[in-house]
Amino acid sequence: MLSKITNLGRIIGASAIFYYHVGLVTTYRFSEWGEYAVACFIMISGVAYTCFSSVQPDDLPSYHRYLVGRFKAVFPMFVVINVVIFLLSFFYPSALGRPFSFLELVLSSAGLSQYFGFRFLSKVMWFIPFILQAYLLFPFLVGLLKRIPAPWIVLAAFAFSLAATSAVFLYRPQSALEICRNWSVLFRLPETCLGLIIGQTICQQRNLKAGYAALLLFSLVSCVLATAVAPRFGPDAIYVLSLPWRGLLVTLVVVALSSVAMVITRKPALNLIRLLSTASFPFFLLHGIAILFVYHHVGAAKAAWLGYFLFCWAEAIALTLTFRFIEPSMRTQSLRSRTNQTPR
Repeated sequence: MLSKITNLGRIIGASAIFYYHVGLVTTYRFSEWGEYAVACFIMISGVAYTCFSSVQPDDLPSYHRYLVGRFKAVFPMFVVINVVIFLLSFFYPSALGRPFSFLELVLSSAGLSQYFGFRFLSKVMWFIPFILQAYLLFPFLVGLLKRIPAPWIVLAAFAFSLAATSAVFLYRPQSALEICRNWSVLFRLPETCLGLIIGQTICQQRNLKAGYAALLLFSLVSCVLATAVAPRFGPDAIYVLSLPWRGLLVTLVVVALSSVAMVITRKPALNLIRLLSTASFPFFLLHGIAILFVYHHVGAAKAAWLGYFLFCWAEAIALTLTFRFIEPSMRTQSLRSRTNQTPR
């Protein structure tokens, strides 16, 4: 049941982010809330890790296999999509008004653009190095959760992220918004920890009272930050301090919609849901490519945007199926190569 909810959550979350980016040019109602579905992906990743992984950072071989697996799951498709966007920029100008340079392609494909003062080939790509940092931290945070009560972890996460955010606003005020939003999971540590805590509470049935107390504490602290503390500062600080609260609200809506969809979905649709869940990753990366192009041709016509939405999902599914076909062939070829190199 949990895997079904998380799969549906990825699909709905990716669709909400699509709606947000379309809303930037069309001003559709409530589209601004779609941005906060990013928090849903952070929490789903934590839940999935806790429920379906048993990696420990002190077990180096296991930790190494886990990291390699995560990077293999993300980077091949990420690089391919970067190359596609790079090539398309020579036929239709990028948001920079020109084709991307080879250096921009290399930095974007490596997930390093923002750290060197460049932009990613697509704005949403900041999330890739961000979530990879979360994957690196998950085993260590789970280790802490085994030794420290969950509510204390939530408080420590808020304290650390607030301290880091304050330092950035103090020393880099001009770029503080971008840094605190995109650069590192350390600025979003409360959401990261909450996903792991929810996973422990649901899947491992460990310290249920502490898990529920941590969720309540997260809700209380994030609400106070958004409604009582944030208004005392400027718009950038208001935005950053409101992220945990708004992210929690959107995540609750996504979970509610996923639960309803799970009830009405029949068994034959399970394979399609799993496929769409996997395809949500390329969908997330691909959907922004032609938003300006579509807007310049159709404006805010809802039927046209629905068509583009479905086209992006079809494109993502096709890419997912292509990788599913290619990866076993590559593994087989690699195995044959190693076998042929083995001394007889």
